[in-house]
Amino acid sequence: MPCGSGAQGQGPRMDAVFYLRDALRLSPGESLEEIREISFEIGMLGRHGLDISGPKSIHVVRELPGRTFSALQIICIMYAGFKRIEPGMDVRGSWGRCGGWRRDSKDVRIMGQEPEILKKGKQFHQLVQAEWEKTAEGLIKTEKVMDRQKKNKGRADIFVKEIGENLVSIVEIKNTDWDNIKLENIHRNVKRQARQIWEYIEYQTDSEKISVSPGLIFPKIPKDPERLKLVESLFDQECIQVVWENESIDEVKKRLMGKPESE
Repeated sequence: MPCGSGAQGQGPRMDAVFYLRDALRLSPGESLEEIREISFEIGMLGRHGLDISGPKSIHVVRELPGRTFSALQIICIMYAGFKRIEPGMDVRGSWGRCGGWRRDSKDVRIMGQEPEILKKGKQFHQLVQAEWEKTAEGLIKTEKVMDRQKKNKGRADIFVKEIGENLVSIVEIKNTDWDNIKLENIHRNVKRQARQIWEYIEYQTDSEKISVSPGLIFPKIPKDPERLKLVESLFDQECIQVVWENESIDEVKKRLMGKPESE
């Protein structure tokens, strides 16, 4: 259990117990893929340190819109999520005198074997960000803290400024495996991911008077052509570009435009 012992080692923290119960109720109808997305996002937040000694609800989870959470709450959500994905997974934390999980003196640190799904997701996330910083034009900022339409803040994976007159680009990196999502859940997943990025777009267009070119990057293209067509068409309806990391530019041209006549 992630809550460990209380300050005097007299048993688990009861607030963590209740947060765990709440975490189990948050997404009873979610698919395992959606739970994986939620848990992965929180795992990525942990890279910046999570002080669970403070009770304030200041953390925003893009996969769970409409709510803010304390650090202890989101750690409990992540723990419950990983336990649903992989029940035998070893997810533990270091407990200090401050009464919280620790990273340095008071921040959270996940101990034991890092979930493979989280490790791969982090690697993909960092790979894409590094590629953009090295090759993309414009002023590139990764993990940029941004205002959103609902008056709270979020963190954009990639923000590109100065790509044109009064134009910026906001790109989110998702480790979604569309092959593993049930066909009936694809619409819901697309809507959820589109809603996240549109919260940034609406603030930029309404409050900052700036045009936005939005995009999403996924690791691999769906194997089923019909599933691929469905995912791309749904995002196209949301005016969001989709990029598949394992598909080259030439492969994109060939797929969308057909082979050149000269070939």
